[in-house]
Amino acid sequence: MVAVPKAHRPYLNASGTVSFTVRSLPQATFTGRIKRQASAVDQRLRSVRVELAVLRVERRRFLSV
Repeated sequence: MVAVPKAHRPYLNASGTVSFTVRSLPQATFTGRIKRQASAVDQRLRSVRVELAVLRVERRRFLSV
């Protein structure tokens, strides 16, 4: 589940794909397909919850420093 700002809600469609990054891997871009969206906007966060199915995630080896 991710929180999408409500300003971006008109650009989401039921089976669309989205690209995203995560803070722990800022150099990597992931792709997911929208599985479902919440029907209500969270007024406190001014966002809508969206569930994604991540398409392909490569196994990567990370070094701890």
